[in-house]
Amino acid sequence: METRERLVIFDVDGTLYRAELISFPAYRQLAGEFGFAEPSEALMRTFFGETFQVIADKLGFPADPELRAAFVRRIEQVEYDLIEPCGALFDGVYEQLLRLHNEGYTLALCSMGLLSYVERMMECTGIGRLISAYRVDDGVHTKSEMCAGLLSELPHRQAVFVGDRRHDRSAAADNGIGFVGCTYGFVPEEVADAPVTAAEPGELYGQILEAFSRL
Repeated sequence: METRERLVIFDVDGTLYRAELISFPAYRQLAGEFGFAEPSEALMRTFFGETFQVIADKLGFPADPELRAAFVRRIEQVEYDLIEPCGALFDGVYEQLLRLHNEGYTLALCSMGLLSYVERMMECTGIGRLISAYRVDDGVHTKSEMCAGLLSELPHRQAVFVGDRRHDRSAAADNGIGFVGCTYGFVPEEVADAPVTAAEPGELYGQILEAFSRL
């Protein structure tokens, strides 16, 4: 099978991108602005991959929809402003993506991040030119549904999802595609028992090929 017939769908935060460099200071800043208790690092690690409504619940936000909408707008702006000065890919990620791209694999992103965040991240890290399509949180679709959209949009014969959270693993299972669990991510215990795992970003290329070989 030619590599151009193979699609690799990546989660972003905790898989490709060191989102804690952006999100941790953003949530600490917003704690003062919105009057919620400053979240611990352990709690903030559980935010990645969740919708903003779930995050608001974890922060103890009241159910007031206007307050929650204001919170989402503010976190979107604060994170956007931090991406260029503070954000970074995991070491070795760019090289892994470039190798896959140059060998003809189709690459896509599936993230619960907001559109402005994901597009700014791609711009500042330079990976945008390597990515054929992406899906982001629209407040409606689950990650499994977003993955299904990418599978429908992009021609392929085989596909693998790469991620660090249970949502990523479920998206792969729900769509009947391969999976690589990134145990260097934010909640490694959620993917540690996956049949194929990557313990560090430098293993992505080899473990993605391993996942394809099992399909």
